[in-house]
Amino acid sequence: MATTLKSKVIKGAKILDALRSGWARKINMTNLDLEDCDECIIGQLFGEYLSKDAELLTKDALGADLGYDLLPQDDRMENWENLARLWKEQIRKRRN
Repeated sequence: MATTLKSKVIKGAKILDALRSGWARKINMTNLDLEDCDECIIGQLFGEYLSKDAELLTKDALGADLGYDLLPQDDRMENWENLARLWKEQIRKRRN
């Protein structure tokens, strides 16, 4: 699952690169909580995971396909922790 998650996060980050230049600098990594609709990647950038603006990112895919969320069958603590680690890697890459 880690490899699949990594490819999803990379895909999601590339979409953000194209649509929201400088997005990584806007993420508060201390508050980053991918299980919280207000403190996840999308929540921090758009105000809420389910906002109309955020729908532009996922119009042709599920949020889980882009690493923004997990599918219900993958909803386990270790998967959320891995997802957060992968997003933090992408954020650090873009900040350097």
